[in-house]
Amino acid sequence: MDTLDLIPGSANPIPSFTRASTYGPTSFIICKIEGVSCRVLLDTGANVCAVSEEWMKTNSPYNKYWGNEDIRVTGVTGVDSALGTANLYFEISDPPAKILSPVIVLKTLANPIIGTNIIIILKAIKDKARMDACSTAKVVVESAPVAAVAVETAPVAATAVDSMVQVAVESAPVAATAVDSTVQVAVETAPVDLTVQVAVETAPVAATAVDSTVQVAVESAPVAATAVDSTVQVAVESALVAATAVDSMVQVAVESALVAATAVDSTVQVAVESTAVSDTPACENKKSVEIFVEGLLSRIVRKAKVDGTVEISEADIKRVFERTWSEVEGVDFAAAEKTFKNLEKTIHRDLCKTWGGAKMVLLHTKLQTPELESVIASSVKQRLAPPPRKLSAVGKFFSAVGNAISRPFRRAR
Repeated sequence: MDTLDLIPGSANPIPSFTRASTYGPTSFIICKIEGVSCRVLLDTGANVCAVSEEWMKTNSPYNKYWGNEDIRVTGVTGVDSALGTANLYFEISDPPAKILSPVIVLKTLANPIIGTNIIIILKAIKDKARMDACSTAKVVVESAPVAAVAVETAPVAATAVDSMVQVAVESAPVAATAVDSTVQVAVETAPVDLTVQVAVETAPVAATAVDSTVQVAVESAPVAATAVDSTVQVAVESALVAATAVDSMVQVAVESALVAATAVDSTVQVAVESTAVSDTPACENKKSVEIFVEGLLSRIVRKAKVDGTVEISEADIKRVFERTWSEVEGVDFAAAEKTFKNLEKTIHRDLCKTWGGAKMVLLHTKLQTPELESVIASSVKQRLAPPPRKLSAVGKFFSAVGNAISRPFRRAR
């Protein structure tokens, strides 16, 4: 088709437009925006004096109707008869969104030249593509494996234990405060002002008593001094007993917290180990076979050298993989790069020899020919299976002796 040159209203990307035929009272202009062909409906009524219906009938001999309605002009207003501007209302389908886009229309004796500020249309198309991609990603994330839930619940359990430990530890200062009060009361009951320092090394809290220095006239009052010594000793012993009680309480609280933390560690370990089940050698082998099958089918398309309309779908990959895995599931092999090195190339070469060339291999792949899929599966199994063990010299000797002994009996039959 002929191409209409454009004069854009500003320095914008210029899409390619192709004019189509008059279709009833209106005409269509086909435009390609980033490689996507779109049908644009151009109103040729009374409001568009610059592009008359008579001119379109004379200069648009084509009668092809383009059915792609990704972009559709639903209205044109404010066009000058010689040179002016117009507002085109574009409608982006699915979901519908009307967009106002300015246009410059220039009338000449030969052709009308239309320039469109296409930036708005491009942005709408990109926004729609981004929304579709986000919707697809959301579906994939929502269908994630359930194993992830077990891991996510582990921090919750650990948080609960942290709270338990914090409560137990915070209760220790309260108990220590009670001991401090007891020691203080015991010391204050002494008849003489003394300062006594009590240090409990085995407890996180130190009980403090009052220590004072007093001068006692022993010569003049030996009995009073003895009474004071006894009272102070009783007070100190009471403080030590109370501090020991606090030490026991704190120790019990800490041990309880450690037991709870150990229980959570076990829970978290079980949750984490449950997520690692999928990392077994069997799962790795299965994934490596799937990657190999995808690479083999890609090679089949690439070597066939056909146009871009033929491609391998996810259904093709899944079907061939399941058939191949059913053959090699019980085979003991290592999922390493060297295991599949050159295997893709070798099997494709064998398929081309059997089926008569790369194009025929691609054709039978798209036709879902069972024989082709069986050949792929058996070839993979044959090359992945370990070679049979060779008999040692002793084994060969006894095997030969057994065959020699049994040979006469086989002939007698």
